[in-house]
Amino acid sequence: PLIERDGRHTIRFFRRGANPCMLLYGRDARLVARSYFRTLSVLRPTPGAESTPMVRIGPKMFRAVARDALLHLRRRVEVWAHDGDHCGLTCRASPGFTEPLDDLLRPSRDEDQESLQEASTRMGAGTVMAALAAAQA
Repeated sequence: PLIERDGRHTIRFFRRGANPCMLLYGRDARLVARSYFRTLSVLRPTPGAESTPMVRIGPKMFRAVARDALLHLRRRVEVWAHDGDHCGLTCRASPGFTEPLDDLLRPSRDEDQESLQEASTRMGAGTVMAALAAAQA
C-alpha cells in the first residue's frame, strides 16, 4: 500500500538505541497506521506526551514505507536516533538523493526469497525456474 497524501513533505522515523524497530509520532504515525495497518488501533500514546500518538514498525515495514515515500510520493525521509536523553538526525534522504538509504531500501535476501516463493506458487515452479535461468544466461 502507498502512503496517502497529506500535504507534508517529510516523514520522520525514530530509532531507540540498538533496537531495529522504528517509531513514528503524531501525523506520521497516523499516516502509517491508516495506510499500512488500515486501522488506528495500532497507535499508542507516547510516554510523557499522551496526546501524541506513536506506532512501532519493524525493519521490513520501514523499508516499504521509506521506499514508497521516496520513490512514489516524492517525499523526504529522515531517520533520527534516540540515545538516552539525546536525539539526533542520523540520516536524511530525498527523492533526488536516496543514497543515504540505498542499503535500507534494497530488499533483504529473506524478502527476495519470499518473493521467489510467492512467484513460484502463483506461476508454477517451472516458469520461475525458466525465468531465473534466462536471467542468469
